[in-house]
Amino acid sequence: MRVTADKVTESRLFITSDLHLGHKAIIQYCNRPFDFTDKGIEECDDFLLEQYRNTVNENDMVIFLGDLTFKKNHKGQKMTEIFTKLPGRKVLIKGNHDWYKDSFYRKCGFLSVNRYLIFGNYFLCHFPVTGKPDYHGRLMDEEYCKFVKATCGFIGEKTGSCTVIIHGHTHTQSVDEDDGITRYNCCVDYKPNNYAPVEFTKEMFPELYTEVAAYFQTLETKQTEGQN
Repeated sequence: MRVTADKVTESRLFITSDLHLGHKAIIQYCNRPFDFTDKGIEECDDFLLEQYRNTVNENDMVIFLGDLTFKKNHKGQKMTEIFTKLPGRKVLIKGNHDWYKDSFYRKCGFLSVNRYLIFGNYFLCHFPVTGKPDYHGRLMDEEYCKFVKATCGFIGEKTGSCTVIIHGHTHTQSVDEDDGITRYNCCVDYKPNNYAPVEFTKEMFPELYTEVAAYFQTLETKQTEGQN
């Protein structure tokens, strides 16, 4: 989905990814500082949610780049309780662990549910869109194409005129490519992110901020009109 700017609302913009709530094995995969026990995963979940609450205010815009939970361990009712109570105005881009229907995630408080979003030169999706295997040995493009049902009109043949990819999926790993694309890893496990949402400030990312703000405003206008 491609969106364009119109008006800017004054709030901060955060992007985050790969909470993997309820996923015990992620403690070992990503070396999260918690015991590899049922109690450890509960403490890990509580810590990540507290990091979020300490970072995001009610009026802030937040884009989640997928893998909210590990479905096997998080029933729908619990997910609804968690995400509807989190502060911020929220949008979801699905990852490879977000298996519920889009309508369910809207019940969790997300204004929209997407496979990707394009804002000017910025391409946002769960995957970093490279031709190299990820840490599971799978090609990231193969995973990506399961969710984005198109290949024409993207960087080269992937992301069109976009020069920046904001992604999740790689957890602790950075993506070093020589394809001329700038990539930002927004996974909570990526060390510079300190287990918290990443702020993309209006001053440092004016084009992205302006277009995202316009997108949120459009979503909220439609939501208000639908309630009347």
